[in-house]
Amino acid sequence: MVPFFSVKEELEHNKHQGEEVGPDCPAISTYLAYHKDKWLSPAMKEMIKLIKRHAEKWV
Repeated sequence: MVPFFSVKEELEHNKHQGEEVGPDCPAISTYLAYHKDKWLSPAMKEMIKLIKRHAEKWV
């Protein structure tokens, strides 16, 4: 799952296929994955914290 703006051009040129998923679709799961032994930039660490904080409300 990615934001529309990040794949808009590819979708318009039929390089990718996708569909909009509305908020009433509970069958979607979100996974946060990163390599446990790789260096994480400060920006990535903040993004992970942000996702964890807000993910509690995604149920």
